[in-house]
Amino acid sequence: MTGMNDIPTISVGDLCDFFEEKEKNNSNCGISNFEYHFWEQIKTLVKLAFDSMFQKGNLLNPNQLPNIYELFGFDFMVDENYKCWLI
Repeated sequence: MTGMNDIPTISVGDLCDFFEEKEKNNSNCGISNFEYHFWEQIKTLVKLAFDSMFQKGNLLNPNQLPNIYELFGFDFMVDENYKCWLI
């Protein structure tokens, strides 16, 4: 799959399917449900990102206009230990 500017992207679901297939016979993996594993990390990272913006005021809406903000999305990468990183 490709996204903006033809940068390779993949959905979380497709990524989970890939890793579950890759690790299905690896008894040392320790992750039985990649979707749960990744989503829990992603939820934590997104919450930390929003919490940090509100720590010193509302950085998403510094002029305090009602019902206004823009969010384009979050990008993540996964390292060799299956840890998600916000990029």
